[in-house]
Amino acid sequence: LKDFRLTGTGTTCKMLSSIGLQPVGQTKSGPLGGDQEIGAMICREELQGIFFFRDPLSAHAHIADIEALMRLADCYQVYHCTNYRSAAAVLTVMHDRLKTAAHGGVRRSVALPEGVAGLKQLTEAQPASPQHQDFTEDPQAASAPEVAAVPA
Repeated sequence: LKDFRLTGTGTTCKMLSSIGLQPVGQTKSGPLGGDQEIGAMICREELQGIFFFRDPLSAHAHIADIEALMRLADCYQVYHCTNYRSAAAVLTVMHDRLKTAAHGGVRRSVALPEGVAGLKQLTEAQPASPQHQDFTEDPQAASAPEVAAVPA
């Protein structure tokens, strides 16, 4: 792990520091917004892998946040592991790629397989559908009234 730039929630970063690793940055605790902060890092393409260990036999108060985080990892083709065995396999691949790329002058530990586009490339290549069109550049949209949902 020392060959990678690491970050995480407050609890994770404390654990990493306790074993001598130096994480860069730190988010809030997962249930207090840390999961969303990590999701934002995925969207900004700042993360190449997520290791999110959870107890599969316990309920999680912030399950919606966890599911949203995993969905973003899938959409952006980010490695994500939820158990130790898959984490060991992914770390092996990432470390091998890091070492190989370092010899060629390019320091990249993760690459998409040939022929697989990331979400950014796919969305830029497709025109927006009417349901998902971005109206931010439409001058009339700027003056459109705000709509609020009113409970029945």
